[in-house]
Amino acid sequence: MKNKGCAYGKVDDIKTMDDAITAISILAISSDGKISKKEVDMIENMLRVSPIYENIRPIKLYIDCVYNLVMKNTRDEVIKKSVKLIPERLRPTVFGWIYMIVKSDKKLTQSEHRFMDEVFKELKINGNLAGKIKAVCEILLRSE
Repeated sequence: MKNKGCAYGKVDDIKTMDDAITAISILAISSDGKISKKEVDMIENMLRVSPIYENIRPIKLYIDCVYNLVMKNTRDEVIKKSVKLIPERLRPTVFGWIYMIVKSDKKLTQSEHRFMDEVFKELKINGNLAGKIKAVCEILLRSE
């Protein structure tokens, strides 16, 4: 089966798991209306170290492609399409990934908090697990 995601050129919609994870990450950092350099750098770094994205280069072009997909859809559409493409076993990891990205600028605005709550519900993550994920993320972020 041929992959039809942004890693393989311009596409018209979110169709792959890697595009879905990146789309939700982009939506997360834009949820407060301000995208900081630290947040963009964190997305780029996460893409560089994740085995899901090992064959995707150049990263900046890939992010631009996914960003364009995000801008073509409403917030709810991006979340719903993305969640459907992310396997249940990866959803807690994706939640942690997104949390790390939005907290990379050392703050969580009210709109980012609302977004994280919305994603938490859509990903159907247990509340106790989400709390533990956030706690681990906070520990990791302190070291930066």
